[in-house]
Amino acid sequence: MSHGAGYESLSTKSPLLKVTGVILPLLAGLSFFVTPYMILASLAYFLMVAGLIYRTERLVHMRLMITSVTLDVLLVLILEAQRSAVKTAVVDSLSYSQYTHIIFSLLAVLMYAPAVYLGWKRYTGKSTDSQNKYHRYVGLTAFLLRSVGYVFMYSMFPLLNK
Repeated sequence: MSHGAGYESLSTKSPLLKVTGVILPLLAGLSFFVTPYMILASLAYFLMVAGLIYRTERLVHMRLMITSVTLDVLLVLILEAQRSAVKTAVVDSLSYSQYTHIIFSLLAVLMYAPAVYLGWKRYTGKSTDSQNKYHRYVGLTAFLLRSVGYVFMYSMFPLLNK
């Protein structure tokens, strides 16, 4: 039985559909307890985790990681535009947990540029073995930094809830 063009791409075997089926319920549950900024950060982080899980499927990995990084960078820009995040970090008196979130998240965002550049070279087949190794190292470092930043993000709840 034919269901029309493109229907087959939505099979239950689709990695992106599986990721969506896991992430959406997590975000729905979180939405009762955290701010919209934290929901967006969680979406970006969960997509990054999924990107690591699907790292052997190049197209899926690339799409998940590019989406994750884009959302994360957009969130930083949104927070700066709406809440003067840099001024808050420099001027306000924050807790060690809050500074930990800011520092580790900033370092992760800085690691995104070389990770994406090297990943694109790898995806297009224009990278050397050493660049492939460096991509894995930079990408894993960015993920670990982002993981620490994500955990400490919840210390920002009092500031974001104003």
